[in-house]
Amino acid sequence: MLAAAANNPALLDGVRRSYAEHVAQLQSLGDGFARAAVILLAVDGLMLGEAWRVTPFTPEQRELIRCPNCCA
Repeated sequence: MLAAAANNPALLDGVRRSYAEHVAQLQSLGDGFARAAVILLAVDGLMLGEAWRVTPFTPEQRELIRCPNCCA
């Protein structure tokens, strides 16, 4: 995506639209918008770090992070 943005920013128009749709859905949460937006941004950051393979998490930590029951 960085290469696309650097060479032809219009290639990211679809990504921008999709992201705007997600934010619009979060807006419908009313008072929950801020919390949901922070979670979205945290997940985006984690995904980017994982894609670039720069996160220091062990396999066990990754499992805890992605586990849907970890907060139960």
